[in-house]
Amino acid sequence: MHMAVNKKILILELGGIGDAVMSLPAIEAVLNHFKNTNVDILTVSRTKPVIENLKRMGFDNFHIFTTDVLEKGGLSNWLGLIKNLRKQRYDIIIDLSAVETFKAGIKRWLFIKLIGAKETIGRDTDGRGWAFAKKVKEELTSNKHEVERKINTARLAGADIKEYIPNIEVEGSEGCGGLDDFLKSNGKIILGINVGAYRPSRRWPIDKVIVLAKDLLQEKRFKIVFLGGEREKEILQQIEDSLIDCKSYIRIAVNLSFANLINLLKHFSVCITNDTGLMHIAAALNVPMVITFDQNNVCRYRPYMDEKRYIIIKKHASVCPYYKFKNDMQECRRYSCDTQECMNLITVDAVKEAVRGLLSRCGGNVA
Repeated sequence: MHMAVNKKILILELGGIGDAVMSLPAIEAVLNHFKNTNVDILTVSRTKPVIENLKRMGFDNFHIFTTDVLEKGGLSNWLGLIKNLRKQRYDIIIDLSAVETFKAGIKRWLFIKLIGAKETIGRDTDGRGWAFAKKVKEELTSNKHEVERKINTARLAGADIKEYIPNIEVEGSEGCGGLDDFLKSNGKIILGINVGAYRPSRRWPIDKVIVLAKDLLQEKRFKIVFLGGEREKEILQQIEDSLIDCKSYIRIAVNLSFANLINLLKHFSVCITNDTGLMHIAAALNVPMVITFDQNNVCRYRPYMDEKRYIIIKKHASVCPYYKFKNDMQECRRYSCDTQECMNLITVDAVKEAVRGLLSRCGGNVA
């Protein structure tokens, strides 16, 4: 494999946690290709632990910058970041993200031109990749997975990619956020239920989560860990209050560190989750999943893992009262939704059936 040397490289990965997980094979390939230089990676603060996980896989030739300063807003913060990046005099900028809208295309062009680089590589999403000299043509609503789209971008930089399943290394010594004793199964099956999602429109309704948990706990063979972030604290409290009679068999896990989260996920025989970053983390850990999927492109965002180890439940786009989708791969961009028809129509019985089917398919593992 050709080894590029003495290059100054900047990788842009400014998406969410799921995007960062799906970027791991592409970033790993670039780091391998540019082994003899230090690669800078610009990302958002919440995804930094995902990319830092590459150090556990033996990579030490990269440095992470985060966009924390931009979260405070203001033109001066943007200009300050651009000035600092421009000083680095990068030879190559590699942008792994799609250019989702016309406005995003203009912003991307301006940002990258102001940083300056001898070579710019990125994705020509529906013809909006104006910022890039070398670019991969793609359609936003195609059936190509996001992992593969990012990999194709890395290939333009000369990266040689043979194996591209996202992988996350587990550090066992970190524990599971104080849940280690509860996770001793004592003959019970350990289920995880993730109630969180970066976009509230992608959450399965909480009343259905509670009914599902009650039904499963009545079977006397399950323990359940409910997961969420800071924004789901009230939801998780509502769940805990509603299941007070089953308190010995449930636990709440909120705001876990990345290390605690990945250790916890490995204990689940099945994880029930919305379409969100945790889904992609669990896929990288090969955790069986039942996914309540919103109006997003399943082909692009499904778990990148063995299809026998997950079940997706998704209603057709025609149920949405707000948009007339051209096809099932067109993505809903609503941050929140008053009615959530697409999620409300996913029934408790459908999720229960999927859990049982997946346990049977994966050997009915007891953690």
